[in-house]
Amino acid sequence: KEQIKPPPIPARRTDPNQVKAASPGGYVVQIGAFSSQRGARTQIAAGKKLGFKPYTEKITTKKGDRIRVRVGPYLTRTQANQARIKLRKAGIESVLIAP
Repeated sequence: KEQIKPPPIPARRTDPNQVKAASPGGYVVQIGAFSSQRGARTQIAAGKKLGFKPYTEKITTKKGDRIRVRVGPYLTRTQANQARIKLRKAGIESVLIAP
């Protein structure tokens, strides 16, 4: 009696960008780093006005404590860059942070 084997399951192909995006955090866009709560709050308000959901991270640097203001995460670099274009049009400079 001949044994019938099922066809092999093809390997899943994934986009390298999607693999990176699956890592914790994904792509984020930093819209400022401030030494004062006032500066951070002003930038948060500007981001919210454009429809973003800004968040903050407190860090310690050689120059003292700073408050990072960021938006994201985004699954792909393209999505993050689209956010940067929208921010730039509103006069907000930004930096892309890759995972």
